[in-house]
Amino acid sequence: MSYVFRITYINTFLLLIQMLLRSCLCIFIFSQLSDILPVLLNFMLFYFNNSLIEHIHDDNYYEHMLVQFNNHHQIYNNRIVHYATSFCTFTSLFGLVNNNVYTINHKAFCKILYFTFFLYSSTINKDDNYIITFKSCLFVFNSLCMVKVFNASSKQYIGLFFTSIILQELSHIAYNEPALLYNYSGNQYNDVFLHNLFMIPLLHDK
Repeated sequence: MSYVFRITYINTFLLLIQMLLRSCLCIFIFSQLSDILPVLLNFMLFYFNNSLIEHIHDDNYYEHMLVQFNNHHQIYNNRIVHYATSFCTFTSLFGLVNNNVYTINHKAFCKILYFTFFLYSSTINKDDNYIITFKSCLFVFNSLCMVKVFNASSKQYIGLFFTSIILQELSHIAYNEPALLYNYSGNQYNDVFLHNLFMIPLLHDK
């Protein structure tokens, strides 16, 4: 086993442990706040609408992340793997929320889609931003539909989540492309936030 592979394996393992702990903490906290979750979502819409949106749009942070993302996902098959596994990741996250935090009914379904449309149409500073936004909304719509159709257990969603993360890392190794997660070119904490914020549109922007 090469040195680079061992380092990548260790980093992946530590990342999975960190994400597991954070996910458990978030699920516990929000399960205690399930009665006021709609209020929190409304607050998020208000906050993004009045402060953070303009800053992200004007400074063109999306383009900053797009350049980095494309540099680390140049091979077509690697992008396909990431698209499929990211779809599974978001499906599992929505499923965990639906099972443990707040039931995604028709009203919540529509509000999530509206938030997706509003967020990306307002922050992506490109001529074709509405095309990317439409594809992103369709991605979220299909993911939410999967949750409502299959209605899997929380254990199954957790298994799907970590399987998707592992497959993404293995894809980077198989196609010899370094993972963006370990190679941010800007401020690491800002780029982690932006990477997660723009994950869906980045998958649809060639």
